[in-house]
Amino acid sequence: MTIGHAFVNGRIRPMSAKDIMLSAARAVSEHRPMQNQPGQREALVKVVRSLIAAENLCDREAAAELLSPHFAGIVRANGLSQSREELLDRISAPTDPAVRRRLDDNAIEVQEAPGWCVVHSIVITDGAAAGRFRNTHLLVQEEDVWRCLFWQVTELRTISRPFFVLLARHGQHSQHILTRSDPARDDSPHPSEIVGEVLREQLLWQPPLAEQPDDRITIAEALYAPSPEARTTMAILGNALGSVTAAITHPSSPGKVHRIAGDELDSFLAWEDPSLHASRGLAGHSQHALAARVREAAMNPAFPERNAVLIVGHQPQLSRLADAMARDPGCPGHRRWRRLRVPIAHGEVICLVFADRYGAWPFYRPPRVLWSVAPADNAVMTDLKEKIKSKLDTAKLLGTAITFILGAMLALLTDTNRWGALESAEQLLAQVAAGLLLASFVLYLATLYAYDRLTMPPRFWTELSPRQGPRLRRGRRLVSRPPSSAVWVLYQNMQRVWWGLFTPATVGFGLALALMAVILTPGNQASATYVALASLGGLGAAVVAVLCVWFRPVLGSDD
Repeated sequence: MTIGHAFVNGRIRPMSAKDIMLSAARAVSEHRPMQNQPGQREALVKVVRSLIAAENLCDREAAAELLSPHFAGIVRANGLSQSREELLDRISAPTDPAVRRRLDDNAIEVQEAPGWCVVHSIVITDGAAAGRFRNTHLLVQEEDVWRCLFWQVTELRTISRPFFVLLARHGQHSQHILTRSDPARDDSPHPSEIVGEVLREQLLWQPPLAEQPDDRITIAEALYAPSPEARTTMAILGNALGSVTAAITHPSSPGKVHRIAGDELDSFLAWEDPSLHASRGLAGHSQHALAARVREAAMNPAFPERNAVLIVGHQPQLSRLADAMARDPGCPGHRRWRRLRVPIAHGEVICLVFADRYGAWPFYRPPRVLWSVAPADNAVMTDLKEKIKSKLDTAKLLGTAITFILGAMLALLTDTNRWGALESAEQLLAQVAAGLLLASFVLYLATLYAYDRLTMPPRFWTELSPRQGPRLRRGRRLVSRPPSSAVWVLYQNMQRVWWGLFTPATVGFGLALALMAVILTPGNQASATYVALASLGGLGAAVVAVLCVWFRPVLGSDD
């Protein structure tokens, strides 16, 4: 396969990857291998930096010193191959001198061998040629001096792919010291330790033969707040996922950067981020800056196999960050008009998925909660069931009212005298109102059955075999169970029934009442009266809507 062209004796000759590597191998064989010295990696990276700086400064002489006399060539991102002299000419007289290049310090890999090495790096350009390019430099030692023997450039195109954000709230604490599951026993585990074990199993036991590689969650890096409770929680989760420097667990430790490495899970770095401090509030510029950093780390094209970021912090910063990322234009599947509400308990880990694998732009699923791992909380389960019973009673009350009004409407439809007294337009409105009342009544009955089903003890919940094709599965936007707790399942299903069944029934009931009010207006009135009544009704509805929105309960989270 031809990947470039070489200029030989004034003619263009195709040059394959095999030709280039054979040329590089012959050049390497002409040099005497030498033993690598300590601190050599910095010297190798410095050669690459100097080459990039020579390009920015259009310095031909500096570039000539860094290129080997036996330079095999450079393969550009467009597939064009250039010799040493052609490269130097291009450096001294670039097509666009305004283009500036810089290295991504977090994406430099060095593969060393006696006498030669390969440096992989990411170069970011700005201006008209803005983009990200993977640069591969083959360096050899020539009289104790490292020079470039071969250079290849590959453009990294931005590909929208799913990525995940793991939001972990610090564990319950007393005076910045995490409390244990049983405060009376010093040997009882912390709730975060149990959550860490479940999280480790979830990351390990992902489907080995997933439908797409992006299904697997691999942590790229971790961020944690500069507080004692957040550091301790990060250390507990790090110990569960692998091994972590013990300095994070100390309340007074600054804990800047730590490596979490395990035998079964890929290692990653844990960073202390000042913007996650509890006193900052994570509002304004810091919120958007942190969202951009998380997005870049999870979608780094240099490491496509890593697609997740773990964040350990406080409330309400974590919930605000989730909502900010859900409406961030840089995140695939974002919805500016849709708010993402994510309640997070102490010690809980929430997994958010952005740009789900099903669908194509602009039909991505909006960001959502994929699963949750949380400590057991029986009190919350009890309170949630009481809330469901309260909604069940409300549905019963409104169902009784709609039954009475539906009966009155049916009496009107079956009374020949009253029906004949109505005009044709009023008869049509009466039929529409009756249809709305009947549909609302059916939806209220469905609401009663749904809320009654939610009162079933979790012990008797069952699963059926899924249908073929992910698009056909009901409840695909709900949290996955396992590992999510029954509290999250009840919470999301309660909201789902409320917005999917109860709210449409209430809206239909209100529209039916409005139509009945129009029918009951005397028919011999002038049309101007109808207009006036409709205007007053619309104004009243607008005032009621504003009052309902403005004075609705405003809740928040404690930390």
